[in-house]
Amino acid sequence: MNMAVRDIRISETGDYERLVVFFVENGLEFSAEDEVPTDLVKCWKAEEERGGVFGDEGSAAVAVFGGGGAAAAGATLKLVGGCVLAKREGHFICDGIATDPSARGQRVGERLLFAMIDEVRALGDNALYLVARAPGFFAKYGFAAVPRDAAPTFFECFSCPQYGISCQPEVMRLDIPPGTIDMKLEESMDSKTLDEEEVAERLERLGIA
Repeated sequence: MNMAVRDIRISETGDYERLVVFFVENGLEFSAEDEVPTDLVKCWKAEEERGGVFGDEGSAAVAVFGGGGAAAAGATLKLVGGCVLAKREGHFICDGIATDPSARGQRVGERLLFAMIDEVRALGDNALYLVARAPGFFAKYGFAAVPRDAAPTFFECFSCPQYGISCQPEVMRLDIPPGTIDMKLEESMDSKTLDEEEVAERLERLGIA
């Protein structure tokens, strides 16, 4: 059953520092500097519109989102999610993904994850790695636990004093079969909430299910 859909839009962003602050506020561990050379590939933000009056798409007061549609004139945009795709030791990694508690249940994390999967596949690679504090969430989308020595170095996680004590994360990998992407990023950026059947269809068309 679909729940009420809120106006949450996802788009690319170049404001990495803003996402780092958001990640830390939502409980992710981040060091000031990467101990392992890491190249940023792309970042995405999820913003929810608060208030305002809708205008024309041609109006100068209207902000256009990456997934189509426009924000209402005078609206406030609240950051409710974000993710960072990076490359480390020759492999693509999710270098952070989080959603604000106020946006939980709107499948923001799912849409951010699809954005990264689409991008990795578009770049011709076939795997995405991450360290999961909630492995059950990622397992739903085809991620599987792998040994630490079979993945890029996730220094920030394994050097954390809480690793293995109060935090039991898993290193996970998603194998992405090669092929033509027939579901573009824009399709996963719309504001509707997908039901279970639509999620399964999307995973199948991505070659994951």
